[in-house]
Amino acid sequence: MMSRTSFLALTLAGLVAGAPFAATGAHAASADPACARNSATPSWDVAGRLSQRENCLNNRAQAYRDGATQSAQQRVQGVQQQVQNGRDAVDGARALPGQQLNRLRDAGTAGRSQLNALGQTSRANAASMLTGGL
Repeated sequence: MMSRTSFLALTLAGLVAGAPFAATGAHAASADPACARNSATPSWDVAGRLSQRENCLNNRAQAYRDGATQSAQQRVQGVQQQVQNGRDAVDGARALPGQQLNRLRDAGTAGRSQLNALGQTSRANAASMLTGGL
């Protein structure tokens, strides 16, 4: 059985032993301005300060993870954009011979049409000369 005196002695020893922790907790909270701003816990409430510090560290870890995730997503989007640009370049290179062939075909068709028109004009001029302009 524990007497009141020994219980009081242990309680005081715990408070004295807890004093360095209290100083360390206050120092740690002041080192982190985000946590120091929200410090509404009394200095004697060790459990409350530890809980508050844990919440602060959790928030910092979450912010770090969010930043890392966002950075990774941006890198992935950048790589996807580079891949798409490469695909577009390859598609353009593949389409180029077909486009050139179509231009040559169109030019041949246009040349043939011009030649036919010139032939018709020449035949009409020749017929006009032979008939005397009638």
